Amino acid sequence: MTMNKDIENKVTENKKTDEKVMDHVAYEAQVREEIEAWKNPDKGVLDKAFAVLNTPIVAAGDALMDVPQFGDALKKATEQTISTLSNAANWTLNTQGVIESYQEEPDIEGSSIKTLSDIKHLPIAVVDK
Repeated sequence: MTMNKDIENKVTENKKTDEKVMDHVAYEAQVREEIEAWKNPDKGVLDKAFAVLNTPIVAAGDALMDVPQFGDALKKATEQTISTLSNAANWTLNTQGVIESYQEEPDIEGSSIKTLSDIKHLPIAVVDK
């Protein structure tokens, strides 16, 4: 009698796992569609008009960046700013707190989150939470 109950429990557990996987697959497909729509929006009349109006501004910016002293100085300043902001973000990130929050997540049964790089292996739906 208990053997039949064990088999029934396993079947129910596998069905729940399969449903959860399908939910994640459907969610990831939806997210991919949204990303593609964002990357490739339909260009309307207004968008085309702004593109025409911006052409001289873009050309002027490109010409300015080609000036050796100005372009190089601006590139260097931008790189330093990004580097400083990146370092500041790393200093303020509570890495252990992030890892612990994922370890408490009920939707990642069987996953072992020990480092930040482990998070990239989780389903998008879990990370989006």
